[in-house]
Amino acid sequence: MAAIMLAQHIGAEVYATASPGKHEVLRDMGVRRIYNSRTLEFADQIMEDTNGHGVDIVLNALANDFIPKSVGVTAANGRFIEIGKNRTWSHAQMARERPDIDYHKMALDEIIVGDPRDVGRMLGDCVDLIEAGHVKPLPYHEFQITESLDAFRFMQQARHVGKVIFSFPHEAQTDAPPLVRADRAYLVTGGVGAIGLRLAERLAELGAGRIALMSRSAPKARALAEIEALRSTGAAIEVVQGDVTDAQSVARSLAMLRDLGMPVGGVFHAAGVLDDAALTDMDTARFRKVLDAKLAGAMTLHAATLHDPIDHFVMFSSAAALFGTPGQSNYAAANGALDALAHLRQSLGLPALTVNWGPWAEAGMAHAVDSGVERLWAAMGIRAIAPKSAFDTLELLMQAGATQALVLNADWDRMQARFPTGRPPRMIIDLVSGEGGQGGPSPEWQALLDRLVNVTPIERQPLLTQELRAMAARILGLPSAEALDPHTALNELGLDSLMAVEFANQLSAQSGLKLRVTELFDHPTIDGLSSYLLALALPEEEEAEPEITDTFDGSDEDLPEDLFDSVAGLSDDEVAERLKALDDG
Repeated sequence: MAAIMLAQHIGAEVYATASPGKHEVLRDMGVRRIYNSRTLEFADQIMEDTNGHGVDIVLNALANDFIPKSVGVTAANGRFIEIGKNRTWSHAQMARERPDIDYHKMALDEIIVGDPRDVGRMLGDCVDLIEAGHVKPLPYHEFQITESLDAFRFMQQARHVGKVIFSFPHEAQTDAPPLVRADRAYLVTGGVGAIGLRLAERLAELGAGRIALMSRSAPKARALAEIEALRSTGAAIEVVQGDVTDAQSVARSLAMLRDLGMPVGGVFHAAGVLDDAALTDMDTARFRKVLDAKLAGAMTLHAATLHDPIDHFVMFSSAAALFGTPGQSNYAAANGALDALAHLRQSLGLPALTVNWGPWAEAGMAHAVDSGVERLWAAMGIRAIAPKSAFDTLELLMQAGATQALVLNADWDRMQARFPTGRPPRMIIDLVSGEGGQGGPSPEWQALLDRLVNVTPIERQPLLTQELRAMAARILGLPSAEALDPHTALNELGLDSLMAVEFANQLSAQSGLKLRVTELFDHPTIDGLSSYLLALALPEEEEAEPEITDTFDGSDEDLPEDLFDSVAGLSDDEVAERLKALDDG
């Protein structure tokens, strides 16, 4: 229906197929040429109505025998746009049947993932067309979310016109208890740090009765100013100086809260320290320093609150526990232990949530890292999380009753390429995409294969070489593909072992081929690699031996025995002259 309105907007004549029960809808839209989409007779009828010309553009969503019929009504040098998913034709198949047709397969889900900004632009164009009155919003049939079975049955029976949508009743969340309570007190460890202070601000906004900020050191001037600003809004803020790893300090802090007349309603463990070093330089002291702040502190809080009516026991863990981070084996281990404690508490029926945070912007230990670590994150596709977004996500996790969750702002395609298997650990990939990787070529690679099939054999390797140059240039950080010499070994251009893993993983993910890093070393140049991949990707497309036809009028006996020797020493111009003389003779 959207396509009809767009076609009418630019003045095109529409030939439409639909089930007979919906023909009236098409007539109301101003369509004059209407055919039955339940039979194949539409093809002959359209050819008759167009005097054998066919239609210039076909928008197809039907499968099986309907596809060749729709191809048959496409005019010479026309365009065929496929939006179906079921048993569609490949570009190679279309090229064999109708090489004159400009064939496009449009998959909106892939476009959304591949270039979300382009989708935003298109939606903006749609809004402009609607506001100008050139098109109208599609009709829809609304179901309550509780009627989902009826909705799917309704759509399965093809009874709908336009869209089928679900609505969610606004009153559904009115009975949900508040996340924090005005008659409860909440303890925040690492409380006078940047994250602790922002967490206190969010807890105050949510209506926490009292908030205790626990820290080993006294707050500095900037932190004191932020605390006073919070108090000026009416928030009840207490500052408690103590060591979270010390059971007596924790007991005193909790007792102070209880003595103020409020039960402890929750604990937020955001304390932590870093002590980075290569694994070979790690010793017991370095491990203990980081483990104490994270794990020992969490265990102390766990034991001290077993008899409190707490609703939340939230621990700030790190993505390092799941992915590992160079130089942070102690930090990864400490946060992994927090994750284990959360699952232990959950198994005991106690509230627990551990969040594996990625780096935060403007706050947290990640904010203070050097530029080298930031470059590493950027190379992995990891971006900083805005604090507001982080706390919004934390609220959702608390409402959902989650036990462990990864919160990471990442370019997942780029990040997956950094792992030796071509994807992160299975648990992570389940959270991200629900599957363990793709089994075939990506849409972009499939389009490249289709192009390779449709060019002459001599054009194939240069085409593939250019694609590989662009991919390698991005990994090497070169300004353009042209800056990469395809005949120079990649290691001479700066490709290190990590880059080689990323390159091999990207090639595997794109092509669907299982490529090992060692194959990059076996074919060290882009030119050699493209030749190797071409043989793998199109093994059945080997160039046939050329058929040699004797062009001489006489028999083979007329050829001098030293013919090839006599030609070997000639220049190109001399060979051309002799060929011309033979042709003239």
